[in-house]
Amino acid sequence: MDTKLNTVKYSCLLLCIFIICQSCATLKDHQFDHTPLNTNNLKKLNDKYYAKSIITDSIELNYMFTPDNFFRETDRKDSVRIYNSNIYNYVFEIDVVSSRLIRVNYYKKNQLLYKRSYKCKLADDGYLYLYNQNTRLLGVPYLLGALDVKHTRLGLDHNNQLIMDVAYFRGGAALLIIFLAWGNEKYRATYRRLE
Repeated sequence: MDTKLNTVKYSCLLLCIFIICQSCATLKDHQFDHTPLNTNNLKKLNDKYYAKSIITDSIELNYMFTPDNFFRETDRKDSVRIYNSNIYNYVFEIDVVSSRLIRVNYYKKNQLLYKRSYKCKLADDGYLYLYNQNTRLLGVPYLLGALDVKHTRLGLDHNNQLIMDVAYFRGGAALLIIFLAWGNEKYRATYRRLE
């Protein structure tokens, strides 16, 4: 009986930590200037873009890495490594299938590298939110591991360029005592359309 009670207490503790950390990576409070998306203009996202951002604007940024690479921001599976040293050779193409699904094709010098489909949601605030493995567990969070939460939304700026807002949180511990590397970042990257 005591073992079951301890298991329930431990599960409740992990759930509370998860809920608290989930709120650490939110974009709802930060509204940038943008052209609101709706069902009528959602297809304006369809185009090819350079993979390197032209502007990165930070709300809260602890530089764990340079947030200027569209591949790194969207592909949480890390199936293909793209390094910033040759990022100028890469482009990506967005194809909005519906307000619930987009397809992204990744190219290197006009050669298709791979395709991804992302679930998404068109929200009332005029952004398209990506659901792309938003929460990942690395080991056993706060026991011996970390919790990795990333929220991403797409939109258009007033110059019709693609904007990506990112809120990122990573936190963890070893035996609830020694806190591992953590970060809390919120930033916007702007991607230029291919000419």
